[in-house]
Amino acid sequence: MKTTLTLIAFGILCFSVKAQIPNNGFETLNTDNNISQWSKTFLTVIIIDSTGSHGDSIVFDSPNNALYLPTTDAHSGQYALEMRNAFNFTSNSGIAGGAHLSAEESYSIGFEAPIPCSPILPEAFSFYYKYFPLATDSAQAVVNLFDVDGIQVGEALVTLGGTVSNYTFVSTPIVYSDLRPVESFSISFATSSYGNQPTFGTRFMVDDVSFDGSLGLNELESSLSVFPNPANSSFEINGLTGNESIGISDLNGRVLESTGEENQTINCSTWSNGIYLLKVSDANGTSIKKFLVAHE
Repeated sequence: MKTTLTLIAFGILCFSVKAQIPNNGFETLNTDNNISQWSKTFLTVIIIDSTGSHGDSIVFDSPNNALYLPTTDAHSGQYALEMRNAFNFTSNSGIAGGAHLSAEESYSIGFEAPIPCSPILPEAFSFYYKYFPLATDSAQAVVNLFDVDGIQVGEALVTLGGTVSNYTFVSTPIVYSDLRPVESFSISFATSSYGNQPTFGTRFMVDDVSFDGSLGLNELESSLSVFPNPANSSFEINGLTGNESIGISDLNGRVLESTGEENQTINCSTWSNGIYLLKVSDANGTSIKKFLVAHE
């Protein structure tokens, strides 16, 4: 008689509520020298029979026998995040290195869960990285953004291929399906894209992770409006003083209008029906409003 158990390997986590990304420079370490706020979960099988228990034979490429570790090869500060693959000889399959944020407090199994935050509406997701892939590996970074009800309202995906031996900046727009303020988010990095077999020996380093754009709402928010809304062929922006800069984009981040003029009528007759993003900036910050274009 034998019994098969599925166990979960885990890292140690902490929790922080911030408008920006917790431990985004990877400078804070736990007492065991794992990176605070970041973890990596993977499955391993234990078989129990009459001769005892037998676990998967897993070999790690990292010196700490984990899928991620702090490295002093940093873009800034003392530490960066380094991810390395492992190999499961029992199943003859690779295990992708990686790390993700979690909302779990301290000693946890590290399931990926959204991080609560103050209402934000970031425009882009950015970080610095090095990548040393073997075979056909391609690294990935994934961001998911959620509203107050836990419904996904935005996402960003970065896929990286080829050797990058010097820290390089990468930034990608966040694509919104809805423009309700973001109340929580999740971020994960992996040495290999989902569904591909990771190669033993691939290394992926990340540092200085950030959201860019509007990270909070200011007093402009209550005074701004688009009229009419929904708009048909044109619209006006109310609540401006003439000291703001204005940008309008679609949900894919494509800029359709950029102006600083007050009481300007904007022609939208050639725009597709759908949701658009109005960004208004002044010396105090940036506010974002959504509005509809619906042609009759």
